[in-house]
Amino acid sequence: VELAMAQPGLERLRIGDNRTVSPEAMLAAASSMPKLKDLCLRGTRATDEVVAAFVARCPDLQFLDVSDCAALTNISRVSALTELQELRLARCAAAATPELISSLTSLKKLQVLDLSYCVAVTNQAIQDIAGAFRALTWVSLANCKQVMDSG
Repeated sequence: VELAMAQPGLERLRIGDNRTVSPEAMLAAASSMPKLKDLCLRGTRATDEVVAAFVARCPDLQFLDVSDCAALTNISRVSALTELQELRLARCAAAATPELISSLTSLKKLQVLDLSYCVAVTNQAIQDIAGAFRALTWVSLANCKQVMDSG
């Protein structure tokens, strides 16, 4: 992460599945990469604070993958990323709530949404998605047990 931090023009950072990078190092990275467009934190120790820092300091993010980040519980600030095209939240059961999904309706450029294994996703949340995301081309609801045929 230190090498990446020395590159203020960096547009892509992928540290997925690296549990050795601390949340403190991720926070420091967020403040030094304002041009970041592509961020993969999949399977890391990222916290709500880390996600909020990247959202605040990297407003041009187009790709965000926080799948398998067990510590996440409230990432509602993601809804401020107006350039976001791809959001991956697989296995973020505590963070991917119906309230979060409703807050994402401001993301008019969103094309890809991965909610796989997010047990709180409901039919109502799916209706919110269907009504709001006109650019959406790919959605994963794999193992979302509250999504039913009716509703």
